Amino acid sequence: MKKNTSLFKKTVFVIIILIVIFVFLLVMLLRNNIIEKEILEIIISFTTFIVSLSVLYSLYLQSSSIDEDYEWRKKHTTFEYLREVRSEYKKIYKDIKKPFKDIKDKNQRLNMIVPDKLSEEMKDNIKDFLSNFEYIGVGVKKGIFDIDLISEKSGSYIIGAYDNYFSEYIKQVRQKVKAGKGYVFTYDEMLFLVEQLRKIRNEKITKYHKNNK
Repeated sequence: MKKNTSLFKKTVFVIIILIVIFVFLLVMLLRNNIIEKEILEIIISFTTFIVSLSVLYSLYLQSSSIDEDYEWRKKHTTFEYLREVRSEYKKIYKDIKKPFKDIKDKNQRLNMIVPDKLSEEMKDNIKDFLSNFEYIGVGVKKGIFDIDLISEKSGSYIIGAYDNYFSEYIKQVRQKVKAGKGYVFTYDEMLFLVEQLRKIRNEKITKYHKNNK
């Protein structure tokens, strides 16, 4: 990002200097009758063409710089958010898992973590935990958060939490929504986030196997 920004500034500066020097030379030649008017017009036309190309190239560099700046800011925003909330949602997750730590069978555990079998306090903890990932899902959809960085820093954690603890809970909550009890788009962003993270992980696995045949 900084490299492109610096290159853009240098390019604009060089173009301005060259234009000033060229205009100065033309004025001196014309004043001393060293150059004819027709040739001067040709030179001016050619110069205009070169300047136009230079301006277009400068705009291209500026556009590239803006794109890189946007990507950098998106990654920075993502990193800072994950850093700020990680300790909080890990603590909540630990409290949620505690009553089920001795249940090794995943299906049995999933069928216990459903709305009708949980206390109000536990349901509140689960809502607080999942709301973090709903927020991240919205950020990814809107282009605010970087999905690749999320995958790198927390991808396995989020997918594991969903698969091992909350998939059935979310499914039953959404079934109640369809029955007319709740917000229509409940946990849409969480499911979107998990889907995107799975896609990235599967692509990496496929690439790994392809490169290690």
